Amino acid sequence: MQKTSAGTLPTDIERGRGQLATAEAALNQAQTIYDRRNELFKLGAIPGRDLLTSQTDLAKAQADYDVAKKSLELLKTQSGERDIAIARARVEQAKAHLAQADAQLSFTDLRSPFPGTVTDQFQYPGDMAQPGTPTFIVMDLSVVTARAQVPESQVGQVKIGQACSFTSSDATVSAGSGRVTVVNKAIDATRRTVEVWCEIQNQSAAVRGGVFGQATFITGKVPAAVVVPLAAVQFKEGTRTGTVMVVDAKNIAHQRDVQAGETMGDVVRIVEGVKPGETVVTEGSYSLPDGAQVKTGEAGKKEAGEKEP
Repeated sequence: MQKTSAGTLPTDIERGRGQLATAEAALNQAQTIYDRRNELFKLGAIPGRDLLTSQTDLAKAQADYDVAKKSLELLKTQSGERDIAIARARVEQAKAHLAQADAQLSFTDLRSPFPGTVTDQFQYPGDMAQPGTPTFIVMDLSVVTARAQVPESQVGQVKIGQACSFTSSDATVSAGSGRVTVVNKAIDATRRTVEVWCEIQNQSAAVRGGVFGQATFITGKVPAAVVVPLAAVQFKEGTRTGTVMVVDAKNIAHQRDVQAGETMGDVVRIVEGVKPGETVVTEGSYSLPDGAQVKTGEAGKKEAGEKEP
């Protein structure tokens, strides 16, 4: 292309105007797409990478527009530093292209939104990643939540903020104490239970993710409470009432109706029906008739040991 000292050729100016109009249309389109995706992102309808792509496209369109505008201005003014300004504009355009490439490259980095522990992996080097397919599962085990199913007949005693604890099935001691954070407002129609959450500090990582266990809720304290082994009570299905075989001074077992309270591990509190100090049958009471003669304590063990095999 031949340069003239007198000025810029009219065809160059018209060409510059056409490039500016094209760049302006592309910029308006990129701005419209970005605004729409920004609203969708705020509503949680699209992932962040889609918004980042729109930002990069908008920056590129803006750079292209600025280059076209500057080029047209330079063609009109025909300044002495025309070549330098065009070179600078091209550098800015190259930077915009580089930013777009960096944005695409950033999609290859997998970053967890919070610090935690990888508990499962679904894809490995060489696998083709697919949208919507998880690669890892990351859990924050510093605080764990035990989700317990409490019978509807007992859930009325459980309140948010009460103390609770959890013992996992793979441990012999409690993982620590916590607080009740959620008491579901709905009852499971099948199991007739209510889901209750017990949140526990797990800084030592004593509890694993997804483990089963037993949750205990402290609903209150009852001084001088009467408790018996859980195996001694024959409950009526779906209730806290049942029967206990109470042994008198003559080792005669008598069936007695009882009202049970809270269950704590392998013992249950008796609200009504058993007095402190009374002896109850803990094994074989299911088929034991009322008024049967029984052996208690060491006497029963000794006779069992004297029988012939």
